[in-house]
Parts: sequence; structure tokens; C-alpha cells
Amino acid sequence: MTGQIFANEMKCYFNLRKPKECRPTNINMVTSINHKQVKLATGVKIYPNQWNMKKQEAYISIRLTELDNINNTVVNNKIRELKDCFVEFKEYLCDHPDEIENSVSLLKRYIYKDKMKKENDNNATAWLLREMAHQRNTESNLNIYRGPIQGFEK
Repeated sequence: MTGQIFANEMKCYFNLRKPKECRPTNINMVTSINHKQVKLATGVKIYPNQWNMKKQEAYISIRLTELDNINNTVVNNKIRELKDCFVEFKEYLCDHPDEIENSVSLLKRYIYKDKMKKENDNNATAWLLREMAHQRNTESNLNIYRGPIQGFEK
């Protein structure tokens, strides 16, 4: 660790990718870690005129259509979820200060944990092992194929 880092001073903000568009635009999560700005995609979009920059949330109003309110509720729920993940990330850094050097990749793991979990579940070796288990192969057959599968995985 080269300098002081104050976890309570780490904050995340949500900015629109194209705030002057008339069409829905992506919302990015922006933070600064080790004096380096990090932008992460949230995976949700919003009309710029329905975004409250000061409150960092989407408007929910009777003046909007029901569909807009539903979409904006999805946006607000996702932002709340990402804020919770960011708090978990900061708590982890406080408990494991030796990992501050890897904090950007660590933050990505916390923010994109659901997506990474799905990608890991969808790899070829996991699929192959599941299929073999479904085929009711005997234990000896599973042991025969386990070595080549592990080699393939490496």
C-alpha cells in the first residue's frame, strides 16, 4: 500500500452516458479508486428527462405513463442493489486492506457477481458434468471421464 485510503470517503455516483439524448441512455456507475476513475455499466437505461441528477434516481410520478413508472422502478431497484454491492465492497476492503491494490477488479466482482456466476454456470465442463450425472452413468464411467474433463477445463 503506497498511501492512505479512506473507505468512508469512497462514494459511487450514477451518471447518464448521453445526458442530452432524447432516447433512453445507459446509466453508468462512477467511482474513484486509488485516484483512478472507474466507470461501470449498470445494465439499465432511462430517458434523460426522467432522471433526477441530484437524488441519483429515476422519477416516479403520476405525470408519467404507467410503463415509464415501471421502467423507472426497475432502474431505481437496480441502483439500490448496486449501492448495496458497493457498501459490501467497501466493508470487504476495510477487513482486507492487503487487497487494495486489486480493488478495481474486486469492485467489478462485487458489482457483476450475478453475471459472473451465470457465466461460470454456463461453461462447457459444468454442462458436460451435469449431462453425465443426468445419464445415470455408473461411478466407474464418471471416473473414466473425469480426468479428460478436468484436462479440458484447464
